[in-house]
Amino acid sequence: MRRLNWLLAICVSVLLIGCGDDDEPQAGGLPFNMEREAEVIEGYSTKQSIYTGNGEYSLKMRDENIATATYERSFGGVDYGAIILTGRKLGSTVLTVTDVKAQKSIDINVKVISPNFYMLTPVTSNHKALTPTVVQCYIPSDQSERDVLFFKSDGIGLKYLTRGKYHTESGNDGQQLLVLRYPMTPNDSTLATSGNVTASEHKFRLRNASPALMTILNATAPIPDNEQPGSTAIEMTEEGTTRMLKGNIMYGPQYSLIIPYGYLP
Repeated sequence: MRRLNWLLAICVSVLLIGCGDDDEPQAGGLPFNMEREAEVIEGYSTKQSIYTGNGEYSLKMRDENIATATYERSFGGVDYGAIILTGRKLGSTVLTVTDVKAQKSIDINVKVISPNFYMLTPVTSNHKALTPTVVQCYIPSDQSERDVLFFKSDGIGLKYLTRGKYHTESGNDGQQLLVLRYPMTPNDSTLATSGNVTASEHKFRLRNASPALMTILNATAPIPDNEQPGSTAIEMTEEGTTRMLKGNIMYGPQYSLIIPYGYLP
């Protein structure tokens, strides 16, 4: 019996040593934890989930001219509630969230980003680089070649792959072309996501390009809200090949999947 008690004491000690600081509330109750970074689009709101907590929080935003925050209570189950962030103007600030019962505070770096971007989601594609899981993000600007970001979708969120450039031009027959420059692996023509690979140019013929589509692709500045074209179909075939992509391109703030932190301006 003594030996059994001794073994149990050792097991309990090992378990206690293995517990991390983030899982230990400082003053009783449940541990408090949530993400330390957040992005919100200017003029829009986003939800920052609380992973674990005790339901009573104080919020202090360092600069409320940039963003504001409110607490949204849980509706039951394993939901611990969330912080609702609203972007007021471009910039960065810090939100301090304090769990009153746990007496623990977490600083969240809040970045308010521009709504000036468009997400292209493929519906069908036989293109080796621009596969059905590759989502493209177009960022209008006054540059002759504008930024396009490439992400991989898992249906819930996006994983950053690489970036390139884009512009439009007219073909010899007058048909509109979308010109993309992106790094491509030489062996299998897929997107190169690492290493020093020089970007190569790819011209895509835009079939039945609508005025709304061309408004997006030719935009050199944010399009006013009352002129936003919404979701627009796109069909593009790479010149000299049978590689074709059909999809939809939409205003960034209307996009539903989670976009990784830190890639949008």
